[in-house]
Amino acid sequence: MDQKMSTIWINACEPSADIYASLLIKWLKKNAPNIDVVGMGGIYSRQAGLKTFFKAEELSVMGFTEVITNLPRIIKLLSHIKSKIKQVKPDLILLLDAPDFNFRLAKYADGLNIPVFYYIAPQLWAWRQGRVKFLKKYIKHIFCIFPFEENFFHAKGIKTSYVGHPLLELIDFPKLSVTKKSNTLLILPGSRKQEINSLLPIFNQTALLLKKKHPNLNFKLIKADNISLNLIHKFLSPDLKCAICPAKDRYKEMVSSKIALAASGTVTLECALMELPTVIAYKLSPLTFQIGKLLVKVPAIGMPNLILKEKIFPEFIQHHATPENLSQAVLQMLQPEQYQHISLKTKQIKKILGEKKATSTIGQYIIKFLKNKRT
Repeated sequence: MDQKMSTIWINACEPSADIYASLLIKWLKKNAPNIDVVGMGGIYSRQAGLKTFFKAEELSVMGFTEVITNLPRIIKLLSHIKSKIKQVKPDLILLLDAPDFNFRLAKYADGLNIPVFYYIAPQLWAWRQGRVKFLKKYIKHIFCIFPFEENFFHAKGIKTSYVGHPLLELIDFPKLSVTKKSNTLLILPGSRKQEINSLLPIFNQTALLLKKKHPNLNFKLIKADNISLNLIHKFLSPDLKCAICPAKDRYKEMVSSKIALAASGTVTLECALMELPTVIAYKLSPLTFQIGKLLVKVPAIGMPNLILKEKIFPEFIQHHATPENLSQAVLQMLQPEQYQHISLKTKQIKKILGEKKATSTIGQYIIKFLKNKRT
């Protein structure tokens, strides 16, 4: 590239999107230092060098009823972001995940003749397929992180590339031991306060039930960076003697644990890549759940189950997510034959995701696009 400075706007609102965005920001800083990277991101994007106009922590709500109660704040934030985009007038915008929020920015950017790209595709294959027309109109290209997504979007006439999953870049597989500790259960209650409030009390009671049956069972919990220790201790029984580990150590803890209890989300795929059998749970507000039931059209919520087209990880949603159900699922999963079956299945996921490098693929695409735009 020549020395003329280009500007790209990155909008990463979700915790996992923030991590993936940070990888791309670091790559661009190294390989295209004349690209100014600005926008909205979390702690990882900021550490990577994002010129941050808005923090992702300002938008940490999910679900229909959760959004409704925070609507005035969200509308105000959206208005401020639009104003800043108009002022900065970036050469392109890269949106990551969070379609309910980011779609509004995509439409606005189109009105300013700013090209928009999407990384971490909106899961239209799961729900709200009516949004296909929106993507065709306002999104120039989608970079998807699951192979089956590419076929889905291509069939809808949307320009899409499967770029690989960035988790495969984050995890240093050669350095991780695969030895399992037979007496450790890992608790992964999520990265949002709502998830901690709804799931950790259930996980805590599940662990207490399991401890009665297996007194020698050890417990560890992975705490997200944005979650306070006070909130964790509010729901965690001292009787468990549960060790609390930082998020940066999660992969080390995953490979050294026997089994896990996890909130539905990216962490379940991380567990699968670490070959850690996992029981998945999730709870939403009653109204959000009822609306979701009408709209969501997938046979499973756990990404490992969707990738393999088989429920290798048991799932418990809403009122099914009880300590009794979860503890029973853990006990069944610990049966040698079942445990071996699940462990073998998890090995297939890495092969399915393939060898593509998402970060460099997208980075090179952005550089090429900016060159072409100027010429």
